[in-house]
This record gives sequence, C-alpha cells and structure tokens, in this order.
Amino acid sequence: MCVRTLTALLVMTVACSSTEAGGPASPDGGSGGAAGTGGQMGGSSGTGGGDAAADRFVGGDGSSDADGASCAMTSAARPNGFDLDLIEGSGPDRLWWVVTSAAPNDASQLTFVPHASPPAPSPTMADGRAFLHMTGSGLGLIDYGVLGFSPLPSLEGGEPTDLSNGPGITFDAKGNNFSILVNTVDTVPRFCKCSGADCFQGYRYKVPVTATWATYTVTWNQFELPGFVVNRPNFDANHIITISFGGLGEDFDVSLDNLRLARSTPLDAAEGGQ
Repeated sequence: MCVRTLTALLVMTVACSSTEAGGPASPDGGSGGAAGTGGQMGGSSGTGGGDAAADRFVGGDGSSDADGASCAMTSAARPNGFDLDLIEGSGPDRLWWVVTSAAPNDASQLTFVPHASPPAPSPTMADGRAFLHMTGSGLGLIDYGVLGFSPLPSLEGGEPTDLSNGPGITFDAKGNNFSILVNTVDTVPRFCKCSGADCFQGYRYKVPVTATWATYTVTWNQFELPGFVVNRPNFDANHIITISFGGLGEDFDVSLDNLRLARSTPLDAAEGGQ
C-alpha cells in the first residue's frame, strides 16, 4: 500500500511503505516524520531515501544514536497559563498540522512536514463556535488521520514542554472514534531514548465522545503505550512534544475546541455539554 512519508524537514514526497516491521505504522508521524524508502511513517525508517538532515533527525535506522553525540536536549519550558489553544476564529498558527496514512479515502487531507509546509488545519465555523474538524473513511487496520498539536513548535516537530502543572488536558469535543496520542522525549528518536518500532507510537487514550458537544478531561495517568511497544517508560508530563487528536484504524469524525490544561482531576466524563 502506498502511503505518504516524510523524508526531509522542508519537502514532501510519496513512497511505498512496508508494514512488515514490528507493530502498526505510527499514527503520529507529524511529530517527527520518517526517513527512508520502505520505512513506516513516524516509525522505523528503511534504507536509503532522505537527506543527511533527515537521517540526523530521525536516525538513519530509526534507532537512537548509541554515543549520544547528536541527541537533542531534553530541557523543557512551561507554558504561561492553562489555555493551550482555544481555537478561536483567527485560526491556529504554526501549532497544528495534519498527518494521515494516505489511505484511499483517509481524511481527504494532505500530509506535510510540520510547521514548514502549509496548509495547516483551518477552523470550522458551526454550532456558534470555531473548532477543528477532521474525518476519515475507508480506513484499514494501520490507517490513521490526526490533528497534531505542539505546545512549543519547531521545524523538528516540537520541543519539550512541561505540562505537569495540570493533571491532564481538558477540551470540548464531539464525534466518534476519537483518539488522543501524546509523544514525549521517550518516544521521539532524536532524544535517543527509544529505538526502532518503539519510536513515535505515542501514549494513547480513546475518548468516549458522543455526537453532541461536551467537555472532557483526560488525566495523564490514563494514557498508555500500545501493547506491542517493547520499552515502556512511564508517561512523562514534564517533557511532552506533541498531542494529537484523530482516528486510528477505523472510520472517525473528530471535532475539537478549547484545548486547555486541566485544573482538577475529574474522570473523563462529559460535563457542561452544549
């Protein structure tokens, strides 16, 4: 199956991707991308393909650098407040991108290098509010479509952000088959803390959304790595790179508004629906 894959920081290309490496292809390639023909998007790269910058960024074989010479720094900044992105009518600017597996009908969106190549997702105006909306249909088991958010964006897909000031995230949502994936320094290969197919898989949680708007809170301790990941570090809210929202392996419809850090620790039950 042909999928779109990222082979450099400032260009987009299309390559045929192998799905035989361990585990499904990563649904969060936008938080770092992939390098090499035959590699999985956001997972381990194949041989060849990509330039020197991409090889340094992802790792020539999708693994961590053994001597640590090119490992990225893990120092993290903390946001000024609890509002991460209220997604107002002016629209997200450089904080969001779209990543899909490029299945035949998957989300009808482009896959592009984060922050470097437009278009970024634009807010939808409906229901008396501005929000981000994404759908996907005809998805197979390894297909996905996500809206990627970086609290501290960069050309490399985001820098570490300390979100430990809140116990999780809260947001308004509606739709179906709504999943969240969080990548930290432990799952992004340029920080030399993961290797191979463990990289870019992300800590995951499926939100029980409905067809009407409601407010949800998901705490950091609800996010888990998928079962096929071998190395399983605990979730680190002090060093978050990206938070992504979308669908994994099934048709989905995701609407998202008012993304914030949580101030308390309720269960992820709907409150104050509109």
